[in-house]
Amino acid sequence: AFDLSKEPTAVRERYGMTRFGQCCLLARRLIEAGVRFVQVSHSYKWDQHSELEKLHTKNAAEVDLPIAGC
Repeated sequence: AFDLSKEPTAVRERYGMTRFGQCCLLARRLIEAGVRFVQVSHSYKWDQHSELEKLHTKNAAEVDLPIAGC
């Protein structure tokens, strides 16, 4: 399950080649392998106190493709 190179290139690209995208793909593979509980965390940078629109837009862009790939 941990060898993401076994996934076709198109699937890996669908999740994106970012660290978070690879984590989402790995989570899917672990679930398919029978793991009963999997948690994927993006980061703790969602707690903004300034520049809310700018920084949340950046965070959302980082998670959009990998989450859609699931």
